[in-house]
Amino acid sequence: MGVSPRVYQFLVSIFASLGSLLYGYDLGVVAEVVAAPSFLAQFGDNSTKTGLVVSLFTVGAFFGAFWAGPCGDYLGRKWTIFIGGAIFILGGAVQTGAQDYSYMFGGRFVAGLGVGALIMIIPLYQAELAHPSIRGRITALQQFMLGVGNLIAAWVSYGTYISFEDDDSAQWRIGLGLQILPALFLTSLILLFPESPRWLIHHGRSEEGLVVLAKLHARGNDQDDFVQEEYNAITAAVEYEKEHAAKSYAELFKTRSSFRRLITALSLQASVQMSGISAIQYYSPDIYGQIGISGSDTFMFQGFNAIVALA
Repeated sequence: MGVSPRVYQFLVSIFASLGSLLYGYDLGVVAEVVAAPSFLAQFGDNSTKTGLVVSLFTVGAFFGAFWAGPCGDYLGRKWTIFIGGAIFILGGAVQTGAQDYSYMFGGRFVAGLGVGALIMIIPLYQAELAHPSIRGRITALQQFMLGVGNLIAAWVSYGTYISFEDDDSAQWRIGLGLQILPALFLTSLILLFPESPRWLIHHGRSEEGLVVLAKLHARGNDQDDFVQEEYNAITAAVEYEKEHAAKSYAELFKTRSSFRRLITALSLQASVQMSGISAIQYYSPDIYGQIGISGSDTFMFQGFNAIVALA
């Protein structure tokens, strides 16, 4: 291997974080789509339907996160990322070629299914590949790449708005179509990367798990002290989990301790979205318009906001 193990882990994690970039890109680009004059001219200015265009993506993501867990346990982390990316490509293609609101509704929901799965499974994949000393930085890539995606979308939106006439559907189709490219890149190459060693060991493929650990942490030396220590720790943890594993989701509600932990976890995740940041992002052109900023300036200010958010 030409690079150090930790650099290799970091590069793999950046690549996997393209799934987070897709989510961030959507946050930015759909705001331009539903505000584009060419979109409103073709589809009609219906606030209820444009609201559905925005919200059906998050509805799809809700269900996508649900199926990603069992799929990740059964098929593996890599295949779940592949499937999530493929679903997103399908949804993105339907949106890009949409002729009426029904296409947009379906495309948004399907793309949300894909992103929901990716956002759920990618941090797990990253954490299971990373060395403990860089695990925090690597899992933080999810939020960073989300910001990068939002930044790209904001300036793509500005560029398409000023480059195309208000009767040209390219004004909004290009932004939607570009989201397919990183998803294609992700799905094309993810199967070439290593599977989670923890998943391999959990499924009785211990030798393969050891080989992956050696590749990740010791340039292929499976006798390295850290590799052996990590292998033994994962094996012990897997055996413990198999002995004490919950039989179904219903067990989360059977004891006060489990239920309290569930509520704590859900509250932490929900509080991020309940701040309203996604709603502000989706409707930022309208918000800017209400304070006197109009036309291309709304998308320019959205771009500046994305820069500040990333910084």
